[in-house]
Amino acid sequence: VHLFGPRLRAEADRKGLRQAREIVVVSDAGHGLPGLWREHFPGIEWVLDFAHTAGRLSECAAQACANERRRQKLFYRWKDLLFAGKLDQLLSELSARAKVFARRPKTPSNLADESAGRIMWTHIFYIETYREHMDYPRYRLRGWPIASGHVEAACKRIGNRMKGANKRWTREGAEAIAAVISARACGDERWAQHWPKPLKIA
Repeated sequence: VHLFGPRLRAEADRKGLRQAREIVVVSDAGHGLPGLWREHFPGIEWVLDFAHTAGRLSECAAQACANERRRQKLFYRWKDLLFAGKLDQLLSELSARAKVFARRPKTPSNLADESAGRIMWTHIFYIETYREHMDYPRYRLRGWPIASGHVEAACKRIGNRMKGANKRWTREGAEAIAAVISARACGDERWAQHWPKPLKIA
């Protein structure tokens, strides 16, 4: 993250970040990303990826209900509450279910590994910590994205090119080919600036 942050900011500036009227970023909260946004993009609107948080609710539902049909029904209920921005109600229902397995701990790590209580309280603490970035009704009203699936799909262009049978890369080689693929895909004439057009044969 320490190396990626400055590079990401430089690329954003190159794309016109300083002229933008609104700056919105969509991500989860893993791999040091909250600190990266604070340090290199102060003042931005950070939207916590809806699909990522919904995945946490799915794990909670799996702990709360053994019956598949009831589990799906509970998950969709909690997902709808998240989508509607009803976080107080969502957290209340999650906590009630979690208390069946364990009382609220000071930290989830105080509970047994892989236990239902630890899993549920981990996700509850996560939502409580980042709830200010889960105002999905406001984001939708502003026309902002609430999930990053389209970006992840674009990243597959690199993965699909580099992964496959009998493909092996050194770290340096992987970084080099990833840079080439990205230059071709970026759409800002970067590829053309580095590679002249082929000469036409008369």
